[in-house]
This record gives sequence, C-alpha cells and structure tokens, in this order.
Amino acid sequence: MTDIARITTPDGTSGLAVEPWARGEVYAIAANWAQAASPVLSYSIDGEWESTGHQVADYRHDPYAALRAHLADETGEDDETLDDAMDDTIEIEEEKTCTCGGCGCTEPATTTDDGGAPCCEPCADYYVADEGEVVCARMQTADTPCRHCGGDIEWGRIQTRQWEANWREGECECRRWKQEDRGGRWILSEGDPLVDTVTGE
Repeated sequence: MTDIARITTPDGTSGLAVEPWARGEVYAIAANWAQAASPVLSYSIDGEWESTGHQVADYRHDPYAALRAHLADETGEDDETLDDAMDDTIEIEEEKTCTCGGCGCTEPATTTDDGGAPCCEPCADYYVADEGEVVCARMQTADTPCRHCGGDIEWGRIQTRQWEANWREGECECRRWKQEDRGGRWILSEGDPLVDTVTGE
C-alpha cells in the first residue's frame, strides 16, 4: 500500500498528490514547473515515476491543472467529483538528505533539527560542544577500537549533567572505558579490566 506521506519526487522536480477515495489509492504528478518543456510525470501503482506524455506548457505551468487532468484520465469521474477530490491535495517534493554538520551523513532526511534543517532521526539528537562542534547521536555511538584487544568499544548514550562535562561509558572485550567532552575534545580514559568471574582472568 502506498503511503502518500512518503512519496518523493525525482531530483529537480516537485508536484502534488491526492488520495481521494481509498487509502493507498494515490494519484500524483511531478515536473520542473518553471520549465515549459519539462515532462509531466505520474506516480504509478508500483511506486515508479513515468511520463504522462504531456509537458508543463500543456498546463500553463500549473501543477493543480495537471493533477486534475491526470485524475480525470485515470478515473473518468465527472467534474463535481473531481473538484471534491482535489480539495485534499498535498504538495510533494524531491527526497532530502540529512544536512548534519557533525557526522556529515547523507541518509534520507526524515525529520528536521531544532533549526528546521532536514536531517535523519539519529542526527536530530545532538548537542553543540563548547567550541561550536556539533556532536550528533551517530558520533556519540561511533565504534572506537581498543588498543589492547582490538575490539570495538561499545558506547552507551551521552550523559549530560549541569555544570559538568558531557561523558559516556563503554566496554570492549577486555575492559571498561570512559570518554569526556572537554571543550569540544573527547578525552579517552581506561577503566577497570573486565575480570572473568569463573577463571579470574
């Protein structure tokens, strides 16, 4: 079933979508509406964009007119029914990628940060260090190899307390670790070795 809220348009285009009568029965069109010769695309039932055989100029650069014409072609409904259906149109646009200033990931953006910039869910959870560095959740849980056993240190979440540095604790195969954020620099310190309660090693 097509989720109308998750439809994105091809790069460089935008459009309109409507789900007039049944959930998952979505009709959508997309184009570069500033370009007269831009092909108008329609969203197929299998989730692909395909040409309608029309150009933006055919609809005088009006996405509303293009969607209404597409809906009429696909359903054969009368004018009154089409007018009612078009009341529920939503705008759709090309897929945005995460704009995190910390880890620099390019995952699809599914939300926005506090400033309204598009980002993925992990990167929406962030803080700004004293020196202005953005530290997001992806960085907080990034793997760090142990210099003794070579295994990755598995970190817990960042801990934040008023008047204290941000810190996190983790473990590898051989010992515990701690990191503290001191003015934007993560300082790594070794904790106690992990002792096998059976062998004592």
